Amino acid sequence: MQKRRPDPAPPLDAREKDLEAKYVELSEKLYSQYHSEQLVWQSQRLEVLNADRQTLRADFEKKEMLLSQKLDAELAKHRAESVRREEEFSARKDELEKNYYAELERGRAAIDKMRKEVETSLNTKLKEIDEEHNRLTTWVLKKEEEYIKKSEQKEQQLQHRLNESEAQLRERYERRIKELEEKPGKQQK
Repeated sequence: MQKRRPDPAPPLDAREKDLEAKYVELSEKLYSQYHSEQLVWQSQRLEVLNADRQTLRADFEKKEMLLSQKLDAELAKHRAESVRREEEFSARKDELEKNYYAELERGRAAIDKMRKEVETSLNTKLKEIDEEHNRLTTWVLKKEEEYIKKSEQKEQQLQHRLNESEAQLRERYERRIKELEEKPGKQQK
């Protein structure tokens, strides 16, 4: 009796299962990496925004305090002068009030201008961050497509090898059957 050769299909099936498991593992790993990078990016963006917001708030409070101090100083000076020399300095008092309000308006205009500049700067930074996020997302999607294409090519190659091996085994099997069928015919002659 002849020894039967083991069927080579099970190792190929095992290899195919290993490849599928690797593909699933790599897909999950890529997705988790993308998800964690996205969380890091969002937390960094919030940190930058909060830091900028706190800086703006602190600057505004300082300037507001300075303006309040200037206002208090000017009012105290004005009151002292008006009590002592109300008639004598009435003209000067009007001039000081005009100067004070002009300074206040300039300060407000400067604050408004600075606020607009900071808003523009923040909007620019946000656009840059969004563009970077979009670029990274596009890159990740491109990499996923590459991995999928490579996986499909490997799968096709494995399928082609499996089909070739199957055809070779079938051909050997049929040849062996013919040989066995011919042998009893030869022995009877």
